[in-house]
Amino acid sequence: MTAPTQDKREKLEIVMTNSEDASQIVKSENWSKEHGDPSGLTVVILSYERMWGLAALLKSLLRQNLDGLGLEVMICNNSHRICLEKSWFSRLGRLFGRFPDLKIFNCNYDWHTRVRYGLATMARYERVLFLDDDIVLLDKNYLRYMFETFKRLGPVDMLSCWCEIWLDWNSKTLATAALTFRENVLTELTKVDLCGMGICMFNKSILFHPMVATMSRGDVRVQDYLFPVIAAMELGTQVYFVPSYRMLKFHHQKRIGAICEKPGFNIAAVSLLKSLINNGYKPILTREQELFNDPSSPEAKAAKLGPRSEYPWT
Repeated sequence: MTAPTQDKREKLEIVMTNSEDASQIVKSENWSKEHGDPSGLTVVILSYERMWGLAALLKSLLRQNLDGLGLEVMICNNSHRICLEKSWFSRLGRLFGRFPDLKIFNCNYDWHTRVRYGLATMARYERVLFLDDDIVLLDKNYLRYMFETFKRLGPVDMLSCWCEIWLDWNSKTLATAALTFRENVLTELTKVDLCGMGICMFNKSILFHPMVATMSRGDVRVQDYLFPVIAAMELGTQVYFVPSYRMLKFHHQKRIGAICEKPGFNIAAVSLLKSLINNGYKPILTREQELFNDPSSPEAKAAKLGPRSEYPWT
C-alpha cells in the first residue's frame, strides 16, 4: 500500500476507500507504537449450543490474514449438555485442532456472560477481543483492522462495532441512536456510550480494577452493560464505534438461546442503566456536548442518522 501523506498521518480518523477490504485504510503514524504494542491478540468466544454458528465463526477466524499477529483463542462453553473438545471424529473437533493456540473451558452451569471476564484475565495477550458465537467475520483482514484501530486509542478505552449513543434520558423514556455493522452511516471513529460486549476489544489490565472486577449489579442477563459504564465512571474509559459495514454478519443461529430475546430483558436493562445514571454516570452528550453542537462531527451525524430506539424508564 502506498505510504500516506504527512497531512493524512496527522488525522485521527479512519478514511475508508471504495474497497470492502479492511486493509485499505489510512493509518495514523502512532498506531504501531502506543501502549507497548503487544505482539498478539486473545479472542475470547462465549458459546451456548450454537454449534453451526461456532463452526462458522471458527472458520472465519482461520481465514484471517494475521500478518504476523499472534493469536490465542479461548472458548467458554456455557452449556452442560455439550462437551467441546479437540477430536478427529467431529467437525468442530477438527476445527479446534487447526488453531495453534486454542483453549476450551467446558462449564457444568450457565454462567451467562459474566464468565468471559474471568477467562479474559488469564489471556496470553494484553489486547482482548470478545466475540459471541453468532458472529461471522466476512472481511479476511478484520482482526488486523480492529487491532490496528485499537492501537490509536487510550490504554483504558474500548472498541466495538455494535454501539449506542444516549440521546434523551431525562423524560419518561431512554432514547438512543444505534451504530452497528449493519448500517453504512459513518466512516469515522465515533465516541459512544454503550457497546455490545459480543464484539468488543479492550486491554486486559482494566479488568483488574476493583470496581470492574466486582461488578454484579442488576439482573445477571444484563450485566454486560456494566462493563463500559463502570469503566467510564472509574477509569475514564471512552467507548468508540469502529465502522465495519459488510465486514461481518450475524449467523442464522443467532436467536438460539439469545438472552436479549427472553421476556423482561429490556426492562432489566433499562432499570440497570437508570440506576447507573442515578449513581453518577454522565452520558457523552453531557460530558462533551460540543461534539453534538458541531454538525460535521461523527457524533452529531450518529445522533441524527443512527436508527433510533426508545425504552420506557422503569
